[in-house]
Parts: sequence; C-alpha cells; structure tokens
Amino acid sequence: MCLKKTIFKYVDLEGLGSILTNSTLKFTHPQNFNDPFEFHSNLVDRKLSANHQLEILKKHGEVLTRAEIEKFKRQVRLNKGGFDNDHLIELFEQRKQETYVTCFSEVSDNLLMW
Repeated sequence: MCLKKTIFKYVDLEGLGSILTNSTLKFTHPQNFNDPFEFHSNLVDRKLSANHQLEILKKHGEVLTRAEIEKFKRQVRLNKGGFDNDHLIELFEQRKQETYVTCFSEVSDNLLMW
C-alpha cells in the first residue's frame, strides 16, 4: 500500500508565478543562503567512521590498495589517522562548489520556513 504525502514549497507570489509559468524550481548555491551557518565547513563532523571516510575518498577518485585500506582503518581505530582536518575541509569545499539546494516541507504553515 502506497501512502501519498503532500509536500509544500515555500515561495512568494513571484516565485509561484515563475514555477507555474516556466515549470521550473529555483536551486540555490550555498554561498547565497540567508543563513551563514548552513553548509559552513566548521560544522562538518570530523569524527567519521573509517568506512565513511573511505567512501568519501572513493567518490573523489582516490584508489587505495587493500593494504592501504587496512592501514587506514587501523589508524582511525587508534585515533591516529584518517582524514586530517585540512583534507576533509578541502573535500567538503570541493563538493560545496558543485551543490545547489531547493527545499520542501511536509508542513504547510510553519512561520519559520518563511
């Protein structure tokens, strides 16, 4: 059984007109967010699991041998390795440059969404 949910897009009348006229949605780059703390690199969790860190490395095209992977996991377990903060922030900032966001809500009348 599939339950359908309604989602809402908070926009002003001009935004609504654009959506209906052009059949498009606006996606915003993080540098243009109205909240300066959203997508800020200081809010990145630097205590990621070894597997999560390895997944990030793979997504950025890094190829590691099996021995390098095991060494990496040992270092993370011993709190002596994994990403150094500079490398993690660099990867985060690279991904941020490629990211655009649009938002929806399941709540139709939340004043904070405006």
